[in-house]
Formats: sequence, structure tokens, C-alpha cells
Amino acid sequence: MAMKDLFRHRQTMAGAVRFSTDELSDLASRIAESAGAALDLERALFDEMTALALEHEAALGAIADALAVFDVSVALAELAVAARYVRPSSTTAWVSRSPKAVIPWWKPRSRLRMHAVSCQ
Repeated sequence: MAMKDLFRHRQTMAGAVRFSTDELSDLASRIAESAGAALDLERALFDEMTALALEHEAALGAIADALAVFDVSVALAELAVAARYVRPSSTTAWVSRSPKAVIPWWKPRSRLRMHAVSCQ
């Protein structure tokens, strides 16, 4: 096969000439078609995953609720460690006969603060 038959002239520019082959044209067509096929596959997979999620809605909701409780517990534990919080003992909390209890709370590097808490 002669070079003249293999290459086809596409474009002439200032100082350059572009050529193409049948093989390059086929490759360009396959690449263009593959984008559409990939989008169709993505849509099909998304629809399948959506159907599965709706089918298992109750179980996924229970998992989400458990993860939320776990997340809040971990965040509060990290705060307690960082702020050096401790559980009140019988010497740090008391209840009077009034409808409000007075509970002292110590914070790191601060003075004693008294907070009134409703007991009703």
C-alpha cells in the first residue's frame, strides 16, 4: 500500500499540514461512542443502587442512627478529655430543699462557678 493511500490530507496551516488515517478515524469514533456507553452504564448502576437502598431502608436507617449515637458519644468523650471534665462525686454535688439544686462545676484554669439546675 502506498503512503498516498494510507494518509488522507485533513488540513493545511501556515507552515504545517495535517494528515489522518482510517485507523485514527475509527479510534476517534470508538472514543466518542464510549463516553455515551459509560454514561449509560453509570445510570444503570445508579438506578440499581437506588433500588437496593430503598429495599433496605429500615436497616440503613438503624445503622445511621447507631452511627449518630456513636459519633456524638465520641465527640463528647474527646471534649471531656480535652477539657479535663470529671464525674461529680458526693462531695461536689448536693441537693437542697429548695426546688433548685446547686451544683458546682470546675473548669480548667478557672474559678469555681455555681450553676442553678432545676430539680422539677
